[in-house]
Amino acid sequence: MAPKTRFADGEKVLCFHGPLLYEAKCMKCQAKDKSVKYLVHYSGWNKNWDEWVPESRVLRYNEANLQRQKDLLAAHNKLKKMKGGKGSKKEPSDRETAALPPQEKTTKQKNKDAATSTSSESQAEMQKKKRSRAEQNVEMEEEYTPKLEIKVKIPEELKVYLAVDWIFINHEGKLVQLPAHTPVDTIIADYIKQRLSVKGMTPNKETVIIETTNGIREYFNTMLGNLLLYNPEKSQYVELLAENPDMIPSQIYGAIHLLRLFTQIGAAMAYTQMDEDSIPKITNHFYDFQK
Repeated sequence: MAPKTRFADGEKVLCFHGPLLYEAKCMKCQAKDKSVKYLVHYSGWNKNWDEWVPESRVLRYNEANLQRQKDLLAAHNKLKKMKGGKGSKKEPSDRETAALPPQEKTTKQKNKDAATSTSSESQAEMQKKKRSRAEQNVEMEEEYTPKLEIKVKIPEELKVYLAVDWIFINHEGKLVQLPAHTPVDTIIADYIKQRLSVKGMTPNKETVIIETTNGIREYFNTMLGNLLLYNPEKSQYVELLAENPDMIPSQIYGAIHLLRLFTQIGAAMAYTQMDEDSIPKITNHFYDFQK
């Protein structure tokens, strides 16, 4: 039996394209194999942009969703402004650092120069000591310097959920109900079970899948409290922690918080000792896990 469709042919809707919502029209509907897709035409766009989209990207055209459209656009513009507003520090010009032209020196000036020379030697000593201390700290600083830029791709259809999640939490105050019906631990266990059931799986591949996927859990538990929660959610987290100090996030939080992890995990991994050859394998595994 084909699934029931929510939108009719010719209906005016709002549709996600990237992180933003656009006015569109449902041209056709396709329902089969428990999935529904719509051919949409974006209002005012060339027909070349017409595309088939999953039902999750389509919203009813009403006041509430029009407000979401405005909120997403405002958030998007704010983010662009933040990214583009970083200026570079002004370097001193040659005029600011140029020496004065040489002049004939009086006895008084020579005495002044002698004092300046002594002062310069003292400054040189201080600079030498500073360089020495800096050299001693080089190794420590390098440990906290990102080694590589690691980009973790997120499937387009999941970016929609991230955008809607952001609106729900930050603008509508709708927190996720906890504990999640399907916690992260269960999601990870099911994924490992499904991957290991594939025929022809070698012991080496099994080990890689298990270790990499369990690594996702470790990152999640480490990063959730500080990096994966929006401000309105933090009091909820503190309350849960007060009730159960030994709480493990992967046993309480679910899919949407796990999805947020993949927007942050690349930056966190950049600080690890990882060779460049292994990065594509790991990021491909992360992408497969999200699908």
